Amino acid sequence: MDTQYIQEFVKLAETMNFSAAAKQMHISQSSLSRHMQKLEEELGKPLFIRTTRRMELSDFGRQFLPSALKIDEAVREGMESIREYERDKANVISIGTAHNADLYQVTDSILSFRKAHPDIEIRMVEKNIAALQEDFLHGRLSLVTTAFPEWDIPKTPFIRAGENHLVVLVKKDHYLASYETVPLTHLSGMNLIVPEEGTIFADGIKYVLYREGIRARIIYQGSPNVGKTLLKADMGIMIEECKIAEKLKDDEIVVRPLVPDIRFIYGLEYSLKLNPNEKEFVKYIRKLFPDHSGTAEL
Repeated sequence: MDTQYIQEFVKLAETMNFSAAAKQMHISQSSLSRHMQKLEEELGKPLFIRTTRRMELSDFGRQFLPSALKIDEAVREGMESIREYERDKANVISIGTAHNADLYQVTDSILSFRKAHPDIEIRMVEKNIAALQEDFLHGRLSLVTTAFPEWDIPKTPFIRAGENHLVVLVKKDHYLASYETVPLTHLSGMNLIVPEEGTIFADGIKYVLYREGIRARIIYQGSPNVGKTLLKADMGIMIEECKIAEKLKDDEIVVRPLVPDIRFIYGLEYSLKLNPNEKEFVKYIRKLFPDHSGTAEL
């Protein structure tokens, strides 16, 4: 039995809302629904009663909840023991870095810190943002570089290092190339090429399209280089982060801003429970990026 599923069940039982529970657990709503289905299949009984208007615990769910709470507490205590062990390891800082770390000014920051503190060992773990968030949530990493949509800035300690936004890439012969800015409404009915599924950027695109009531067809989610090949083959138009887009454009491709802007804030998210060297790193990053909104004192 997967203890993560049990922790998710506890959170869902608390909120009685799939969207709210998924957000707090840093997973997608579809993943949470799939996990609960697997847990119910393994237990052999339904945990919730769902109707079109509301959801509530089943009789079995109410009976199972106290045991689930004990498991959840035991897992948290175990993870805390692991965190304490990791914190006590001499001079090692583990930093979770997102793919395309240069976009988040991570590489230069770590290199300059290393020069200032040559005695401190640094270990970098590169994953996508969703995986980093899960490691951070479960205490496997205390320092992660991450990004959030501007409408969903984290409540956890966070040092803002900069921002990024999404743009449209089209071929020069496409009618949108004549626009100085591309209204989001003009994407209705179009084939879209977007970042990798599960990334904060792909989720952001889908959320804004849904919010604005725009129906577009996503035909590819994945690597920017493959996306560029599909774009040149006239299979669709491309939406990408502006910094990646600047690297992709060439004599055949132009980049245009979206209106309204879809913007993301990026920086360093950190736990309040840090070892001395991790605290030193956080202080160093604060000096590099003096906008401390959302940070907490160590």
